[in-house]
Amino acid sequence: VAIRVVGVADSSSLLVADDVRASGLDDALLNDLCSAKSAGSPLSSLLAR
Repeated sequence: VAIRVVGVADSSSLLVADDVRASGLDDALLNDLCSAKSAGSPLSSLLAR
């Protein structure tokens, strides 16, 4: 079973893969996202990088 994440959101930001039909968000970005959200940071903190 494979799971493809095509987008994530929080109360103020939305991040969507460039081509949701062909690809999803990569593992490195999802790892960074989980780390940031676990630390209490907003999704926008990743978008500013």
